[in-house]
Amino acid sequence: MREIKEIKVTTIFGNTVNKKDCISINREYYQKNVDCFNIDGRWFRKGNPRIYFDDVKQEWKKITPNVISGIIGYENDSYKHGKFEKQFEYDYQLYTIYGGYIVCSKELFDLIPKVFDEYNGLFYDYKYACSKRFDKATDKKGNAYIYSFERLYNSENLIEKFAQVDNSKYTEKLLVGQKYEEVIDKYSFGFEVETSAGIIPEYKCKQLGLIPLRDGSISGHEYTTIPMKGFAGINLLANQMKELKSSCNINKDCSVHLHLGGFPLEKAKILDLYNLCFSLQDEIGELFPYYVYQTSHYKSNGKDYCKKLPQKMNSIEILYNYLSDGHADWNGDLTRPHPSDPGRDRKWEVRSRYYYCNFINMLFGNNIKTVEFRVHNATTNIDKLVNWLYICMAILNYAENGTPIKSIILKDVIEFSYNEETTAILLDYIKERKVYNKMCQNKFGDTYGYFDLIDDKEMSFKTPVN
Repeated sequence: MREIKEIKVTTIFGNTVNKKDCISINREYYQKNVDCFNIDGRWFRKGNPRIYFDDVKQEWKKITPNVISGIIGYENDSYKHGKFEKQFEYDYQLYTIYGGYIVCSKELFDLIPKVFDEYNGLFYDYKYACSKRFDKATDKKGNAYIYSFERLYNSENLIEKFAQVDNSKYTEKLLVGQKYEEVIDKYSFGFEVETSAGIIPEYKCKQLGLIPLRDGSISGHEYTTIPMKGFAGINLLANQMKELKSSCNINKDCSVHLHLGGFPLEKAKILDLYNLCFSLQDEIGELFPYYVYQTSHYKSNGKDYCKKLPQKMNSIEILYNYLSDGHADWNGDLTRPHPSDPGRDRKWEVRSRYYYCNFINMLFGNNIKTVEFRVHNATTNIDKLVNWLYICMAILNYAENGTPIKSIILKDVIEFSYNEETTAILLDYIKERKVYNKMCQNKFGDTYGYFDLIDDKEMSFKTPVN
């Protein structure tokens, strides 16, 4: 058999190799996987600015906006640097004596000896911490904005990206013994938690679904959760509160707002919900400090952010005109911007949003349609928030499906929505909160929740999920 002779060629770099191991570009030979590389079915020459070598995955890849130079190894107190593609939720930033870098993986980040500077919200390796004479024992919580995205007043432009993260990979089930309740799967929910100080690292925010926002009424950040649902959402909420409790402080200027979505966008139902909230507001106020509806008595800026609803409304037309601050008439369109905030960038100009139950998002704007309960005082206590979530969901469920009662109370709403066991837990919680707040007010003259703030981290309550 005749022997086939290998054809030799000289590459552009002067090496003599088999022709079959090369490709020809502009009549010049390039050795495969040495001088050029196949990426997604196309050959690219080494040095092409559109490709790079990924030092973590050890392969040639196309350049993307997320390609960075960072830390890919750590051994004997020394770092190895290389290029890789940073993923949105894996933003492990570390400051060394040579500068700030992204670490390529959680495993490597956990391996590196470091401390967290609570005042600046940054991780320092030990050498850098020593050079700064950093003393964790005297560290205090700060409020610097350390995040890579623009500081916004609304979460709308960030929710979609944050919500794409698979949060189940980073959360443990802290709540057990769950009792299935249909209402809990019915409505989506999200919390806005205002803080006075403290900084949660960016990677934790992304992995837990906490969006840091600006709020001019507080000294710290407002952390808004992604929309959540069901028991999976409640467990994620428990992990979010665990992080907020350890990383942030709260004070009298802070509040917690709850957004609920999924309520029918029907004018009769919306009107029923508003009037139900109006009927229940005196009793709801008893669950919180005395001045919860008159926050100007204790807020530093002297403003009322959570007023009582002014009156019962006889028609959606009257309600809509009132909530438009008198500037718009009802035409059936729930997507028109609010006249006082047409660009959705000046929400503080909307006077009618500062009620304990805020219907602005439901009636105005092309946005996520939610009703907002603004009445809860500052807390990071998961037991309080779970019980409050159940109570507010029951209010929506009754407005959607219940029969109007002239002198309705929370007990009627809760019994209509939940089974006997869950009802008993929630009614016990309501009674306990009423007694506690009345005792603080009458015995100690605490009208804004001073003791509730002090006791917040240590308080424990029975909830329908534990």
